[in-house]
Amino acid sequence: MHFPKATKEYIYSADADEVLSEENRRRFRLLKETLLPEIEIVQMKYGNQLQNGTVYNFDEEYRPKLFRRLRNFVWEEPIHETVRLEPVVYDSDIVITHMPEQNHAGRDLANFRKQIAQGRRLSRRLYGMYARELFLAGEARDFLEAEDYFRAEVSSPDRSADEITEGCCVVARAARLRGAAVTFFKYTSKVIAGDGCSEICCEL
Repeated sequence: MHFPKATKEYIYSADADEVLSEENRRRFRLLKETLLPEIEIVQMKYGNQLQNGTVYNFDEEYRPKLFRRLRNFVWEEPIHETVRLEPVVYDSDIVITHMPEQNHAGRDLANFRKQIAQGRRLSRRLYGMYARELFLAGEARDFLEAEDYFRAEVSSPDRSADEITEGCCVVARAARLRGAAVTFFKYTSKVIAGDGCSEICCEL
């Protein structure tokens, strides 16, 4: 993101494959004319997310798209005053249509591997997206290349139960592809001992 290069009051964060219909252009113009000065972030509905088998669960969801460049902090409360830290967010009725020309899974998986190779720890959000991307579009080599990373993360005390389950799913698939029966049953058993999940049931 190039926020430091912006000079206007608000910054619009755009993607290359976004489209605004004529109706939503009208809504955007109306928003600019009526936007209250205290609003710091405007969310817009991001639509058509499930095209090309993406990792998202919903075809339409709110995303922050318009940001006030300079934030003015405000004191709150009549006694023991404190500065409001949470931004003022407005959920608009503008719908942005996501129109990718192709599936970006290969590029995304390569980016995940690059981040890991550079020593960056994936956040909860990116960790889950990496696992889902693998199951949606990953080839055998993608699982094999991801195995060591997820095996290490499954053993991390910082990962939640859901994250451990996601990691076990990836390791189990990779182990099955390698024909490593002991590793396969070790990681499938971890999941079955808990609540289980459909991915592990399919692997078994």
